[in-house]
Amino acid sequence: MGQTQQNTEASTPQFAERIKVSRIDSGTAAFWWLMLFGMLGMAPGVILAILLSARLDSHPGLGFIVNLAGAIAVLLCIALAIAGMVGAWAFWFRLHEWLEPRLGVIALDAVVEVRCAAEGLHVGPLGCIPWQEVLACEGIPDSDDQLLVHTARFDSLMMYAPIERLAPVIGYFRSQTLLRDLVPGNDEPLLHFTAQPFSRIRFWAWCGLAWGLAIGCGILVIAEGNQGILNLLGALVLGPMMYWLIMYIPLTAISILAPRRTRAYTLAGTELIANDGSWRAEPGTAHLKARYQKGTLYELNLLTLRTTTGRYRSLRLDEHEWSRVIPALVQHNWASAAPVHPDAAQFTNLD
Repeated sequence: MGQTQQNTEASTPQFAERIKVSRIDSGTAAFWWLMLFGMLGMAPGVILAILLSARLDSHPGLGFIVNLAGAIAVLLCIALAIAGMVGAWAFWFRLHEWLEPRLGVIALDAVVEVRCAAEGLHVGPLGCIPWQEVLACEGIPDSDDQLLVHTARFDSLMMYAPIERLAPVIGYFRSQTLLRDLVPGNDEPLLHFTAQPFSRIRFWAWCGLAWGLAIGCGILVIAEGNQGILNLLGALVLGPMMYWLIMYIPLTAISILAPRRTRAYTLAGTELIANDGSWRAEPGTAHLKARYQKGTLYELNLLTLRTTTGRYRSLRLDEHEWSRVIPALVQHNWASAAPVHPDAAQFTNLD
């Protein structure tokens, strides 16, 4: 028995080192505040450029030197707008650093002890982060020693360590936790999984906007020109290009930004729980439907929850979580979650 335990410990990947860790606020609120400050910083330069351009256009008889000076002034106004945006961003970061300790947020940008253990990820002053709260990891392009770890309580943690040594250890402990079926001392089955909250209305609104602009641009190109086949070819090029440019926004949210939007959930017996405490549901109080939806540029595995009060919640799962969660839901009386195969007739195929 003792020898088996020693062999198990020897085969378990280990990581315990002092590395630099920086806490990053990856919430959408911070992003929108940053965009707002940027637009406010750009506003004076943009307004001056517009007013100056309108002034020059209203006096077409001015001399060459005056027009040249006006064009240079417009360029200077644009440079002022860019400088104002950068300055506003710098002000926002300073303000954010000043507000964090006063709001009770633990700031972290230092070399601390990081250790991976069965109970969780130990990170210096942040303490132990249970593996159920370690939501996802992503590498940084063209970097072998930066790993961004997304957590439920502490936003995102940038860890400066060799990815080939740290990432496999985190992945191992996360998989062991997610595969654990029973909590010690509790007879109720427990399944941990991760998913991204998904707004179907917002996504379909982007899809409708993309199709509308693509079709509208095609019609305008054909209607405004008199080049015949050239106009038709232009519409066939411009329409799909416009569709792709608009769809890039929601597709980025469900692909590149997916790790930052990931949240943790638990199926405890028949109860489905959001680990952040925002909601919980049972078969008697909510209706759950599994959907596989496929469009021109996307494929979605969705769990749509409709409560008795008429409120909808949708979760997007990746293929691995989909194969784990759906059978467990069906087993625990969420019968409407079946079937699980994308080719089943009950699934919706869009576009």
